[in-house]
Amino acid sequence: SFADVSAVSGFDLPGDGRGLALTDWDHDGDLDVWLSNRSAPRAQFLQNKIPDVNAQWVAFRLEGDPSKQCPRDAIGSQVELVIAGSSQRRVKTLHAGDGLMSQSSKWLHFGLGDRMEIESVRVRWAGGTSETFSGVEVGKRWHLKQGTQLAKPAPLRTPATIEAAPLELPSPTEVARIRLSQPLKIPELSYQDF
Repeated sequence: SFADVSAVSGFDLPGDGRGLALTDWDHDGDLDVWLSNRSAPRAQFLQNKIPDVNAQWVAFRLEGDPSKQCPRDAIGSQVELVIAGSSQRRVKTLHAGDGLMSQSSKWLHFGLGDRMEIESVRVRWAGGTSETFSGVEVGKRWHLKQGTQLAKPAPLRTPATIEAAPLELPSPTEVARIRLSQPLKIPELSYQDF
């Protein structure tokens, strides 16, 4: 049996969700969520406000070199973090799309926990070449350009803010209702609530 815990996570929304995109919208080092819905509201923003003063992070924006068979936006490239004093590796691949009706940011964001230092960053570019970048510090956004072996701090931008607003749902109407030609029977489900 299952228990519905969506209210605890904040994802117990009435919209008919279709797509989900992750991005650090407010540039505070944690990932926020954009949702797209089939019904109203069409777009929703969930800001991550969970404070964790010890949490470390780092983010990368890749720029490929087309003359080396890698697209400029570096889709298909892979970033591997080598953690100092550890055998741990963190790996992420840059995708062109990762959801229905949505796409997450092209920034590759790594949550690192607490007290982690990065020894080096290895990039396997989409064209087949590899490159190592050093001097990367946690808590910053970095621009990695193919062929330079130099990690440059990304320019700081003013964080965009969105004011919270109450969720106002339209009144139910038969006009907007989509009926199935053959209603489906719902199986009997059991669950345990709190």
